[in-house]
Amino acid sequence: MQIGREAAHKALALMNGQTLDEPVHTMPTSLVLRSTTERVAVH
Repeated sequence: MQIGREAAHKALALMNGQTLDEPVHTMPTSLVLRSTTERVAVH
């Protein structure tokens, strides 16, 4: 949710002709392992 909000603010600023003070923003991430992330069997 936060990454979308940040992207929207940056996009709106650019569309309004503003320059970005911080054009690149790195956000913390995490990987949640679930059953859908299991390895695929190779035949």
